[in-house]
Amino acid sequence: MGDCFCYIYGTVIVIWFAALTLSLYGGLVAIFNHGIHLRGIALLCNTVLCTSVLFVISDAGQRVCQEMGTNFCGALYALRLGANKEVKQELNFFRYDVAMNPPVISLGGYATVNRNFLLSNARELFDKYDANADGRISLFELRNLITSENYAQDLPDGAVHRILKRADTDQNGYLDYPEFKQMIESPDWQITIQEAVRHYIQYTVPRRPVISVDTVDTGDGASGDLVYEDQYSFWPPPLGMLIISIAEIATFLTDLCNADTMMADGPVATKLLFTPYKRYEAWRFVTYMFVHVGVIHLVVNLLVQLLLGIPLEMVHHWWRVLIVYIAGVVAGSLATSVTDPYTRLAGASGGVYAVLLAHIATIVMNWSEMKWAAYQLLILLVLIIADVGTAIHDRYFTDREQSIGYTSHIAGALAGLLVGINVLRNLRVKSWEKKVWWISISVYILLMLGAIAWNIFYDDYFPKP
Repeated sequence: MGDCFCYIYGTVIVIWFAALTLSLYGGLVAIFNHGIHLRGIALLCNTVLCTSVLFVISDAGQRVCQEMGTNFCGALYALRLGANKEVKQELNFFRYDVAMNPPVISLGGYATVNRNFLLSNARELFDKYDANADGRISLFELRNLITSENYAQDLPDGAVHRILKRADTDQNGYLDYPEFKQMIESPDWQITIQEAVRHYIQYTVPRRPVISVDTVDTGDGASGDLVYEDQYSFWPPPLGMLIISIAEIATFLTDLCNADTMMADGPVATKLLFTPYKRYEAWRFVTYMFVHVGVIHLVVNLLVQLLLGIPLEMVHHWWRVLIVYIAGVVAGSLATSVTDPYTRLAGASGGVYAVLLAHIATIVMNWSEMKWAAYQLLILLVLIIADVGTAIHDRYFTDREQSIGYTSHIAGALAGLLVGINVLRNLRVKSWEKKVWWISISVYILLMLGAIAWNIFYDDYFPKP
């Protein structure tokens, strides 16, 4: 059933992404043609239509899968599988996470059911780990459950994770039976999706700590610390990098369809890219990030934004990652204008390198806590070397007027270190770290103010329009 939901949501999200891209394309066509026509209106309607379809299909899919699970549980009960006469009732709230531990029973590709899990009973489990028989499970007793040799036969990892994170609804340090039962009745599709995301993020981003760690009285003479939580979240939704990526694709497609060019010289690109001859159009210091020279240039930036940027947004929230990204974009254009004043600038490399270097700093600072840290670092370094090498080659060894300035890569990376050092780190905040953060942000601001002043007061340094 979890796979069914992943398929439903994955398919609809892909359709919605494509529709939104087409909608932005229609809007850009309308804007740059100075009017609204039927094609633009039709494309703009796609977003509303597909967003509505997203909610309709999601709700319908959930109802179908729930009904399918209920029917299957009824069939098992009718066949009297297992020794427990209340198998049907137990399956209804156990089925969400039974695929965690073999041996398993296949449900025709929709899910699998653990045999031991089918025969277990919620009340028996509760009483088993309620060591002092007071009708409540303390967090100390729950820790004994987790560290016991046979706990995996009773509760899967996903269930234990949910107990620790959410089950203590009244936050009194204990789980009573209603809280325990409510926890194991949660829908299976939420666990399936969250587990997949959690594993990907654990291999990509080190965890941030909870703000405080409290000690609780277990009621039996022992005490224990509350555990750290995984600090990723779907809310607020990680839309920053997604929206920027859609805008970049829409800009690229608009020029490709209307001017049949991929070399940043179409009608949209010429209004957005940074050029030293139009420095008075201040928006170009930022909007150049939407313009790309060629498919490879676009795809590389999109891969980093989506595969790295979105996990970072889920851990640190989208606005923090966006701050680092925009800081890199602005640093890239200002640095290029000062150090390479005759070069045009296109692409999101300044922002991408800001996020990349901020993340690399996070990997180095938390090396022992990262999974596959060495492989991550190696892959990122290879990507950076190849991209910067290509940019340098295009700058000095090609005749293209729209060659990409490599200075933005370096400036964006520096901005990522200076601005992202606090935003994307996950260590406990220490006094010296606060001082480093203030020094870093002060250096960034001074460098940006210096570059802005250079652009304003040294006009003779730059080419004339």
